[in-house]
Amino acid sequence: MKEIFNECNDSITDCIRNLFTDYEGITHIRTNVSSVYYANRKGEKYIIKIIVIGGTNDENYDEYLLAHYESIINLSKSDAFPKIFDCKIKEINNYRFAFIVEEYITYTFQEGIEYLFKNFENDVKLTAINFMKNLLSLYVSSKHVGFQAHRDLSFDNMRFTSDYQLKMIDTASAKNSQIETTCFHQATPTKYFYASPEYTEIHIDRTEDGIVNSEIYTIGLLSGSLMGALRLGYFNIPDYKAQGCGIYNWLIENKYHFNPGIQLPQRYKNEYFNFLLIEVFRGNETDLFYRLLCSMVQESVSQRIHSYEKILDILGRCE
Repeated sequence: MKEIFNECNDSITDCIRNLFTDYEGITHIRTNVSSVYYANRKGEKYIIKIIVIGGTNDENYDEYLLAHYESIINLSKSDAFPKIFDCKIKEINNYRFAFIVEEYITYTFQEGIEYLFKNFENDVKLTAINFMKNLLSLYVSSKHVGFQAHRDLSFDNMRFTSDYQLKMIDTASAKNSQIETTCFHQATPTKYFYASPEYTEIHIDRTEDGIVNSEIYTIGLLSGSLMGALRLGYFNIPDYKAQGCGIYNWLIENKYHFNPGIQLPQRYKNEYFNFLLIEVFRGNETDLFYRLLCSMVQESVSQRIHSYEKILDILGRCE
């Protein structure tokens, strides 16, 4: 995809300026599966995202790209993702592009979670419970648009609004039950570190239950990782790594040998959760939140909790 953007780069920049004449300060941020820009309009900051939606001469891939575009538009109608304010379609060098003006989400995950941490008087457990509640509420409240799983969830794919409401960003891999294509399930996460042990298999089998179960594993691992990061102050270090956060930095600090580009080995995950048991839960294996986290990150799918709503119900009894 980068090759297409490189080929069309100058024309894309001209198109942005011609299509959105009342926007100023248009600045390129990054290009991977999409090309993303900052822009200002009447003192407000926006994101302009450009994605390819056709013209690749591969019918199946074009079908996927169009479904991806439709999914982005659909998911923006929920509270889980940034709102879309404008969208225009333009053809450049026989490729079809969508130019999307999107809500700018003010705070990074680090900035937002540090604010909440202070609000909870630096209580690691209560901050993590609140984070998980807010995150899972986004999943449940977005079922009306077919949202099932983000599939690329990590701390750098979440941000906080100006009033510190959590939002997910980057919908490139998001699973939407209302939009399906032949190759949609072939999109895999760019970050495998938090992926469940069965991730590859469930995207071959294409089962809705499997995708949700896999996402629950990721949410549990992220929540545990957050607790370690808060407990050890990892958000305050200069070389903070958002993608791996608590677990990633804890492994480095304790001189574990691992590849951050692959799934976290189960043995390392178990040792990290033993660390949480001692440092955060004070050795109390009966703590309801600790038991919930452990049930979410079970290697065996049959032993894992299976429902976003069920987790929210248990969280309501954790405080």
